[in-house]
Amino acid sequence: MPQKIIFMYSGQGSQYFHMGSDLFENHQLFREQIFFLNDIVSGIIGESVIDQIYSKAKKKSELFNRTLYTHPAIFMVEMALTRVLLDEGITPDYVFGSSMGEFASAACSGVMELEGIIDILMKQAQALELCPKGGMLAILEKPALYYNEAMLCEHSELAGINFDSHFVVSGNDDSLKNIIAFLKAKSINYQLLPVLQAFHSSLIEPAGYTFVNYLAQKDFEKPQKRFISGVYGKEIADISDTYLWEIVRKPIQFQEAVRALEQNNNYIYIDLGPSGTLATFLKYNLKQESDSKTFGIITPFGQDLKNLHKMHDFLL
Repeated sequence: MPQKIIFMYSGQGSQYFHMGSDLFENHQLFREQIFFLNDIVSGIIGESVIDQIYSKAKKKSELFNRTLYTHPAIFMVEMALTRVLLDEGITPDYVFGSSMGEFASAACSGVMELEGIIDILMKQAQALELCPKGGMLAILEKPALYYNEAMLCEHSELAGINFDSHFVVSGNDDSLKNIIAFLKAKSINYQLLPVLQAFHSSLIEPAGYTFVNYLAQKDFEKPQKRFISGVYGKEIADISDTYLWEIVRKPIQFQEAVRALEQNNNYIYIDLGPSGTLATFLKYNLKQESDSKTFGIITPFGQDLKNLHKMHDFLL
């Protein structure tokens, strides 16, 4: 049997200015979809997200971190790329999101009309902006470090485990500064993510009550694609009323989800996120004997079109 295709969607921290610019400038359908989605978002917030993503005044290296813009920006890029792949006849058997990347999973799997998903996405972004400022820190070390070191477990919250030597913590700015000093002293590599909220931690609880009450008014259909939950680390059959809150509040179980998938089969994983992050994480999770294939398309290094054609030639 041919390998099943999994569309993967990354979340906060994978964004940057000019992401997907190669496709935006050179691929007509991708560009059209970005404008189409931008029109929906701007109708909600009264501002153009395109002007944020592709601002000529911004360098790729500058921080792109305001949640009101980054939430829709990530979603727009992922859904525009999804439309490109679907138009080329590449359809997923599974969708697999990480953190707010699960909004794209929800949209791709048809649990609600696109406009409804975007409305929920923006309500969440607006609610999160009212939370205390915080951040997230990716740590390149075994997750046991979190539990064994008081500096980490007493001053931050575990936000997710991506592979055997990569986990993420969330906390307030002062706590993260102290943790960074600790990591430097131990010569442990880390990366501060470009976010202004401490996603997957109690610091975003102030957004939860209002947002969960808002979600309770919504109706979700059964996913039309097999749905791999990044927050539960396994396949789920239904989207609960609180699910689109849980994806940003609970820890991410990316590694657990990949292990569950790889127990039974081999797959073609396609990373539709803006940075190719999940494709990288996946390579560190796959066993040497796995016949699964991984493709990233958009990366900070450009060559998006080349990567798209490479994947297209392999599949078609």
